Amino acid sequence: MVATSETKYRYRVFVSHSHSDGRLPQKVMTRLEDEGLDVLSDLDIKPGENFLRLIKALICSASVFVAVIPKDTSKAGWVFQEIGFAIYHGIPIVPITRSEPPGQLLQNTAGIVIGEETEDGELERSLQRLNYAALAGLVERARTDCATSQGTLPSFRCARHHVERTDYLVRHATNVLLLNRSAAIRQEGGLSTFNIPNKDVHDPIWEQRAGQHPTDTPRRERLRAELLVFEEHVRASGSLYLMINPTSYCQLGWDAQACRLKILLEALCRLKDSVHEIRVALTQAIPHRYNLTILGDWFYGEAVALDTREGYQQTMFTHHCPEVLTKIAAFDRTMCERLRESGIDPRDSLDRACTELSGLVDHIRRKRTVLEHFPLPEGAPP
Repeated sequence: MVATSETKYRYRVFVSHSHSDGRLPQKVMTRLEDEGLDVLSDLDIKPGENFLRLIKALICSASVFVAVIPKDTSKAGWVFQEIGFAIYHGIPIVPITRSEPPGQLLQNTAGIVIGEETEDGELERSLQRLNYAALAGLVERARTDCATSQGTLPSFRCARHHVERTDYLVRHATNVLLLNRSAAIRQEGGLSTFNIPNKDVHDPIWEQRAGQHPTDTPRRERLRAELLVFEEHVRASGSLYLMINPTSYCQLGWDAQACRLKILLEALCRLKDSVHEIRVALTQAIPHRYNLTILGDWFYGEAVALDTREGYQQTMFTHHCPEVLTKIAAFDRTMCERLRESGIDPRDSLDRACTELSGLVDHIRRKRTVLEHFPLPEGAPP
């Protein structure tokens, strides 16, 4: 959950630097770590991994971008490219320079200026400005700017089709794991990723789940990849929060709906013993066309259009950390309200949800059996 007044939120800070810049970058990183911040840099990328793909993931998902600019700017090519990428994504930036204020891309950004011959004691005093309160203030101001449409707004990417949406979720969730990080999963709408079968794509359960709209093998492979990477995050982070509409997918037919509910129920039972915190709120107030997926504070995707045959359309993604934090706060607030209105203690929400889902599956099967023996008159509502 989002930090409370008793805890310090561990913001991610990306440090851009030149490897020829001596000890200053390491001093900066040590200072930030001592402040309780999650420090990221190109050093987090393992040998053999796709450097460009992961450096972009690190920067666009950072809460704050700290640029250590070397005095010899001819050796700062990568640093300036990374600064430009951070500006494009609206990341708050703190430049650290030698002897003179930053120019070029950062001429309007206040930074920390460190003298060329700074002694250790003086360097430590200069870096004291790089403290938790100052960086947290930058993130909070960025959140305010997003809410009021002021300043630099977050960038979004639209996944127009369900294939793009699934590929985006898998790729960027995998990026986080490749950086030795894991994240809590929050989902609202539908039956969540966890109504996807953890079965071979040729297993008959895929046909049962699809109902009147069968899926092809590539689609099943994509969906299963989404489930597997999300389960890995849930197990590693120990956190899963779901707000789902149990009546979703009824238009696919009773067999398909019951199958999806049963798959979801089995997934929750499978995760129950190995995941520290699972919270589930069942509500019919969520529109069938809506879906929100938040992976930690790394990114979120929000869709408001559902094609029963094709899946979610027009999903808007952003990695802008201040905007993601705002979405997390809204999600957590709504979930607490829905559980409170239902009279459910959050700690009991998983068991209550499993009981309700099991009862709903039984109800659908009984209703189907009755109608097989006593069909409705023609034109009567189901």
